[in-house]
Amino acid sequence: MASLAYRDSAGPVLWLANLTGEPQTVQVKGFKPGPVAISLLDESSFAAATKQRGFLGKLIKKVKKMPASILLRPYAVARIAAAS
Repeated sequence: MASLAYRDSAGPVLWLANLTGEPQTVQVKGFKPGPVAISLLDESSFAAATKQRGFLGKLIKKVKKMPASILLRPYAVARIAAAS
């Protein structure tokens, strides 16, 4: 698992990458209570993401609060960001 975290004008942003061929469950902490935007890129969305301009923006799913954990399929990448 690899990660990168930073803060932009809206708040924290976290990138996670599963570098293994096995599913990994990740517990995420440090986000304030409130909505977050989660984007997941995995084997089911990769082909479309390489062919359609702007497809990564379509992967954004807004949720009311940060889930306790996130399942990353093999070689999946997730972006989690504070949302308004």
